[in-house]
Amino acid sequence: MKITERKLNQIIKEEMDNVIKTKEVFPLDESNVQEIKEELKTALQAMVPWSSVGISNLGGKHRPSIMFNISLDPKEEWSNGIYQNSRFAQFSLSYDGRAECFAGGERRKGWKFRSTKVKNVQDLLRKLQVFVDIGKEI
Repeated sequence: MKITERKLNQIIKEEMDNVIKTKEVFPLDESNVQEIKEELKTALQAMVPWSSVGISNLGGKHRPSIMFNISLDPKEEWSNGIYQNSRFAQFSLSYDGRAECFAGGERRKGWKFRSTKVKNVQDLLRKLQVFVDIGKEI
């Protein structure tokens, strides 16, 4: 099968566009992790009553992850002031764009967040908003 030069250029352009779109945010590295952390922190503060966002360098400085916690209850309503006594969830966003909830969420009640690959912060926030909306109904 012979590919014309025009078709080959079109394929290359499409692939480069995909790479450029993905590279906007991911992979996370030293140069962009602080900016993404702040963007996520600001969005979470508007979305839930309590949140915490931090950076983990366990994979090395060249592969940072963003760890964040949310609670659907204000801190004053936590039983005995303990975070785990609230409707909480803990998440990680790895350097390659994989987001997962590793603790919390009432899975037995249908409040779960599956491990997923996100393209950018807006994609993550869209998925988190669905998760939060479901949690508020439970």
